Amino acid sequence: MEQNPDVGIAKAKYGMLHGENLVATLENLEYMAIDSKYEGKATSAKLGTGASIYRVKAIKDVGGFDDCIRAAGEDADAEYRIRNAGWLLYKGTTALFYENHKKTWKDLWDENFWYGYGGCFILNKNRQRVTFAALSAGLLHSFIAYKITRRKAAFLLPLQHAFKKVAWFFGFVKGKIDTYKQGNTNHQKTCEVSPIRVFGII
Repeated sequence: MEQNPDVGIAKAKYGMLHGENLVATLENLEYMAIDSKYEGKATSAKLGTGASIYRVKAIKDVGGFDDCIRAAGEDADAEYRIRNAGWLLYKGTTALFYENHKKTWKDLWDENFWYGYGGCFILNKNRQRVTFAALSAGLLHSFIAYKITRRKAAFLLPLQHAFKKVAWFFGFVKGKIDTYKQGNTNHQKTCEVSPIRVFGII
């Protein structure tokens, strides 16, 4: 961060956890494939807060994390605002980390449904449109992951990718329904401005 003063957020690189079941392995392979596309460069890809480092000035400049976002997505919202404020996001540093992923299809469904539910509020807030990555994204990731790891399970990534997108979509729809039931389609109507929150630092 000291050597790259324009970087607002940087994320470490996924390492491969061995001995996990199929669901967790596929998640690991997908993230490794995504990492390899952006390794060592600024990116528009979502980083998330796991294994990421935030420049305090960058997160303060945009008002911190939004406490009012329901479900998941406060990290994606912060990234969106940090990028729009002119900071760079950097993925695939030389630092390596390992993550324990969901190990059942139900847990994976629930996680992505939750992401979709939160995504509804983020898209409303930032006036973004819904876009769905094509099945080809999963296919591309499968070839990249196989090239990196030589794991044949990588060729199941298109199915896993589609499964997650469907779960996200249903979560998004549920978020929309709940929003309209409450009569609030605008994020600003549902939340008063809260103090800046930066990892617990005000």
